[in-house]
Amino acid sequence: MSDQHLKQIPIGESEFTKLCNADYLFVDKTAKLAQLVLSGSKYFLSRPRRFGKTMLLSMLEELFTHGDQRFAGLKIYWHWPVQERCKTVRLSLQLPQCLQGPKAFECALCAQLKIAFKNAGLASGPELQTEDVSELLALLLSPAEKNSLVLLIDESDYPLSCSIDNKARFDETAAVLNKFYSTVRSCDVYFRFIFITGIARYKNTSLFTGEDFTDLSMDPDYADLLGYTDEDIDAYFSPYLQEAAQRLHMPVDEVRAQLKAWYDGFCFDYDGSSRVYSPWSVNKFFKPVNSARKKPSFSFYWMDSSNVTHALRNFLQQHQYVSPEKIALQGVTLTAHELSDPMGQHEVQLLPLLAQSGYLSITKADLSEDNLSLRTFKCSFTNLEIKNAYSFIFLQYALNKEGSEVSAFAAAMRQALKTQDAAAVISSFNDILCAVSYQILKQADEHLYREIIKIALMTANVEVRAETPNHLGRSDLEIVCPDCILVFEFKRLPAGGTEQEGQRLLHSAVRQLQEKDYGQGLQSAGRRLMRIAAVISDETRQLEYWQQLTD
Repeated sequence: MSDQHLKQIPIGESEFTKLCNADYLFVDKTAKLAQLVLSGSKYFLSRPRRFGKTMLLSMLEELFTHGDQRFAGLKIYWHWPVQERCKTVRLSLQLPQCLQGPKAFECALCAQLKIAFKNAGLASGPELQTEDVSELLALLLSPAEKNSLVLLIDESDYPLSCSIDNKARFDETAAVLNKFYSTVRSCDVYFRFIFITGIARYKNTSLFTGEDFTDLSMDPDYADLLGYTDEDIDAYFSPYLQEAAQRLHMPVDEVRAQLKAWYDGFCFDYDGSSRVYSPWSVNKFFKPVNSARKKPSFSFYWMDSSNVTHALRNFLQQHQYVSPEKIALQGVTLTAHELSDPMGQHEVQLLPLLAQSGYLSITKADLSEDNLSLRTFKCSFTNLEIKNAYSFIFLQYALNKEGSEVSAFAAAMRQALKTQDAAAVISSFNDILCAVSYQILKQADEHLYREIIKIALMTANVEVRAETPNHLGRSDLEIVCPDCILVFEFKRLPAGGTEQEGQRLLHSAVRQLQEKDYGQGLQSAGRRLMRIAAVISDETRQLEYWQQLTD
């Protein structure tokens, strides 16, 4: 490890005052806070989980409550435009009672309101016993002076996202939120500034009724308000990058390129011109550098922390799925309304939900359309982390298995590959296909069979490529192992096909491997080349016929 002192990288710390009192790396995102306050007074901001929304509210709370004295050395210092001190009420709707039903949620919200008003120095006496959130908020606000309060609300969508697969609970929870936000709007004379964050936008809460709230979520001026830019990586992480490259025995430029491929790509900009990295993933990647012997690794940091796997899998089970391969290869086109309009529970669709949650990001905007509401956007997986993680969730859905069970299938495939025995490999593939839901495969084409095998191999941390071209064509699947390389050509036998037809397809696949020269040139020193032709039967949903070529 180099002698240069590297500040500790914070993981999971979202309170600004705590970061100030410790030797933590702090990426300064305060430059636009003055502009924010001068330009308006009521805002909503949507960003994915683990993107710094709570830290943003913590900084705003500190600035409104105590001024900029703790911000010395940061960009906002001496530029904060609010001279008077404000009483700040800060809430988070990420309450465990959301899962216990609407009544429990409303009681918990009332309890939090009392605490938040007390912390802000406003009366919250024992006489306020009501558990009606609208009535309580009105009582809490009644002694306040006009234009004197700041209201900061985090995780505004969490109560409804918890109920996305339960219509009755969703509707009842929405009714509670509607009472709450309606009271906020009707009592807005008390509030000098309101800032609300969330991920998804839902109807029937009154939050998105009217035009008094400014939605910053896709505003180009605030696209980099949260998340790390390339400039941030260069300015704050260069010494960490050098140390990471040294420990990984990789060139610095290669580590930088991998960091970008894995964690960059989030686009919160209707013009499609700005990209930011997931701050959580970047921090988690570099965190081992703070330790003497640990090595960084490229992994699913944001996905593992965002607590969305179970909810997304349930959603896939109730809605039409979209395969990872289709999104990755073709992309999807979404309208401005699909990207940002609030949704009702019965209106939630997979692709807009993926876009609002950060799984999909804009890759290209149709700038020929000046009217933003009519603009269309080409979207794809935000980065490698999300593409690979979504693929794993899709596999859980396709197999209807928990993550540990899916991992067991993947481990069996990996073990079969180590044997370099074609029969064992084919058997492990068939075990996966046998576990796939009938609903998934009933209208499957060759590409979906191949995709399920490919995703399972990726889950096993095996290097795998599909549709790899050479000078004569494209091989279906290439698997790269430490000691061997396997090249597959698949054919599909429709339901009702005879054994004779299956053998004819197998011979066709063998000829294609030979004539197209698939796999030649892939061998490296010490690696064995295995070329395998296989026929997938729609009748049995198995690799029914196969042959290994003798080279």
